Parts: sequence; C-alpha cells; structure tokens
Amino acid sequence: MRRCRRSRRCDIRRSAFYAKGGYAWADIRFSIAALGGSLSESKVLSGWTVGAGVEYMFAPNWSLKGEYIYADYGSER
Repeated sequence: MRRCRRSRRCDIRRSAFYAKGGYAWADIRFSIAALGGSLSESKVLSGWTVGAGVEYMFAPNWSLKGEYIYADYGSER
C-alpha cells in the first residue's frame, strides 16, 4: 500500500465528501403559439431527492466538485 507523504495529489484533508436529501418540487410550464392560436399548460410536481458528492480544493479559492442527485416525483396515471 502506497502512503502519501507531503504529496498534494493525495491529501485527503483537501477533500469534502457529503450526502444530501430532502423535499423536491418542479414547476413545469409549457406554452406554444402558432397560426393565431395558443396552447399552455402548467403543473407543479412534488417528491423527494437524495444525492452524494465530493469536492476537492486544488488551489487556494479553487475547487473541483462532482455530485449525483436523484429526484423522484412519483408517477402519474
């Protein structure tokens, strides 16, 4: 196993691992106008979300972040 000593590339103290989750909503609006007529629809969906990510500070005041977020708004029938 390789150990990281005085190496900036593998300094875990510069990393932040996190998880998040909670309530989610989406305000969906659709509108189209053609040939003198128009059609519009609006819908609000609610559900839940969960995610995780990592952020790495590679220089003072600079970081790189990657995350995954999953949202579930239920199903319509």
